[in-house]
Amino acid sequence: LINTNLQPSHYTIAWFVLANAGMLPANTRFIESLDIKNSRPGKRFQAFYIKEQPVKIISELSDKVRIYEEPKSKKREIIEDTFKTYIKQGFAILILGERGIGKSYIAEKYAKQSEIKFISANCASFIDSQIAESELFGYEKGAFTGATQSKRGLIEQADGGILFMDEIHTLPKDIQFKLMRAFATDEQNRMTIRRLGSSNEIKIKLKALIFATNRSIDELRKILLPDFYDRVVQLVIELPPLRKTPEEIMPAFRKIWTQLKFNELGFEFPEKDKQLINWLQNQPLYGNYRDIQRIAMNYKAYLQFPQKLKKELQYRSPYDFARKQFEVYMRNKPDSNKKYFRNDLTIEEIITNFKEDLANWAIEEFGSAPKAVKHFKSIGEKITKETLYNWRNKGRQNIDKNEKQEI
Repeated sequence: LINTNLQPSHYTIAWFVLANAGMLPANTRFIESLDIKNSRPGKRFQAFYIKEQPVKIISELSDKVRIYEEPKSKKREIIEDTFKTYIKQGFAILILGERGIGKSYIAEKYAKQSEIKFISANCASFIDSQIAESELFGYEKGAFTGATQSKRGLIEQADGGILFMDEIHTLPKDIQFKLMRAFATDEQNRMTIRRLGSSNEIKIKLKALIFATNRSIDELRKILLPDFYDRVVQLVIELPPLRKTPEEIMPAFRKIWTQLKFNELGFEFPEKDKQLINWLQNQPLYGNYRDIQRIAMNYKAYLQFPQKLKKELQYRSPYDFARKQFEVYMRNKPDSNKKYFRNDLTIEEIITNFKEDLANWAIEEFGSAPKAVKHFKSIGEKITKETLYNWRNKGRQNIDKNEKQEI
């Protein structure tokens, strides 16, 4: 038994990580001991009760939290409608988008609604070419050391359904070449593959072949073999990050809070915490929905801290704790050169993007636009809150304009 209340919070996180990785004994159990308020007042010992916690909470949360079902923005609705049309065309589909934005979910959602078999291949998990080939194409018994029996590959398993290949940019060049040959179809629209260690051909017919990556199309053009690039890039969908659809942020935060069952544990959704709401809506959220999920987890964790621990940590509020944890450990910043210095942007657009980031930083750093203005005034800079808001809004309008051009 491991009592998660009797150790620092970073120790508890380590226990959860080890448990999720299967590195603890099979019979390990996590418990939480909670004091019963107002019991035995004035006595040395207070009554308490024990509550068991899930051991593999990390994987359980990732399985339960599905936050893309109901897009709140018009952009997302248009993209999903476009995807539904594309998937019926019989051509390969490439989904572009940052991590944590739901690239796999949009494909899996369609498969479930249509009751079509869905096979997913995470190309980033293939540590070398042999593993990539054996996982994708399958192998025969004796094909290599350790191949004690034959195995169907992911492509073969997807026969008659949808094959989704995520992180396509991580595939080695030799595997790209073999896939390029395999994906060439005959007059009946069938693919031909061979298992590793076999000379027999296997015919495969897919309803849809979908690729995904978090790289830009320019990066993908440099990474992939030219002929494989042509095979992958036929119909393209680009999912906008949350900073381009800010109207989705709060509905997503509320949904995550509900799906993590924080309400059932007695913690109401913090819609009255104006500091949190204002800060969250102005975050770039480069991890997208995953960032919101982690912010919610940290906010709720602070609410459960014993009063003594809150005093020792010296955070003013759950918002303050969640914000600092996010800024120190979780925020992912993109390469600024990729954002600003791009050959598809005008000088004016580059300057607008910079001003947007400057406004977001100032409002976040000082808590509000008026407080940021007060700080700048103290160091001799003349700027108004209207200017900060204008910079931020023009940056978003600039994003909207570029996105419309892409569509």
